[in-house]
Amino acid sequence: MKKLSRDERERLTVANLDLMHDLRLFRDDLDFPPLHDRMDEGSRRIMYWLTGYITLRISRADQGKCKAYLDTIGQNSSLLASKFRGALLGLALGDALGTTLEFSARDSKPKVTELSGGGPFSLKPGQWTDDTSMALCLAHSLVRCESSNVANQIKLYWYWWREGAFSVNGECFDIGNTVMSALYKYETDKTVYAGSTSPDTAGNGSLMRVAPAALFAFSSPKEVARICGESSRTTHGAVEAVDACRYFGVLIHGAIRGVPKHKLTTELYTPTKGMWDGRAALAPKVVEAALNAHKKTRDQIKSSGYVIDTLEAAIWAFHHTDNFEDGAILAVNLAGDADTVGAVYGQLAGAYYGEMQINPEWIRSLAKFHIFYLYADKLLRFGVCDMLGDSKVEWNND
Repeated sequence: MKKLSRDERERLTVANLDLMHDLRLFRDDLDFPPLHDRMDEGSRRIMYWLTGYITLRISRADQGKCKAYLDTIGQNSSLLASKFRGALLGLALGDALGTTLEFSARDSKPKVTELSGGGPFSLKPGQWTDDTSMALCLAHSLVRCESSNVANQIKLYWYWWREGAFSVNGECFDIGNTVMSALYKYETDKTVYAGSTSPDTAGNGSLMRVAPAALFAFSSPKEVARICGESSRTTHGAVEAVDACRYFGVLIHGAIRGVPKHKLTTELYTPTKGMWDGRAALAPKVVEAALNAHKKTRDQIKSSGYVIDTLEAAIWAFHHTDNFEDGAILAVNLAGDADTVGAVYGQLAGAYYGEMQINPEWIRSLAKFHIFYLYADKLLRFGVCDMLGDSKVEWNND
């Protein structure tokens, strides 16, 4: 767990010390899960039904039996719930699968096909990195504040960085330079939109965590775009980073709604007329990635930390496979920033296929998998209005 050094403390102003005090008090104000060492508290009820449900899924019971089981125990069995759960589980699974190859050169190590752990942080199989920790911070903030409260979001990111909140092992062991710079700025002067707007800071550190915002605002694609873009600016203010989040959030929305895959991967997906017109226009490279990612070969796809490369890689892997598992394997074996490419792919593919079409053995192996069901179900209550019934959400089999 990282603590402030003496020099860092001396550099802080009185106002910043007040901020430190507030954040330490905030420890007691967090709901579930507040910190790593309390992440399992309050979860007995959800683990009780999940244990039986995952066991049933592993037994290869068909979807009808699984839905009937959920109905019997009073849990949400809707297709919409499955897709919300899939988006968060997919993010964490892609992250955990990809960490093995993080920072590796492409094809320099054996192909990864299972949750193997290891990687630069020597994680256990099923453990996840900063991508998932920051997504949990965002999910918790949206649920707790019942709104997009960016001040609260960055406060939680700070708390993860300094105290290991929402970390799989109680420490912030993986953090990007752009995120760290933003959190330093927040720590110093309480700037909420602390993300640099410089074009050369357009990393993938906000795209990797965006799914909770898309789920929270699900009832309106325009609101999805707005809140997803807003969520980026706390740490990533570069236009390409913000616009990648805006567009990808809307892709997640379309995936949940059952939009055919080819419409999501071969054209600029536009759910409402004029969505990307005028002041809402997307950065040219985001549009280019949306239109051309599916046309590229594996050798042409990059897996760097640049947000456009990551967006393109995720769309490419999603387009060229027909199930969650194969796409995740294809995505992370691009290596490079493998965990984030996997996490971004997982958000979209999980939203598209739904939790019931994700390998249950993978889910059972995922560290603290129950919290993703918990937050997905909480976000579902905010994300769905009466005008959007479950009948409008369909399974995708193409």
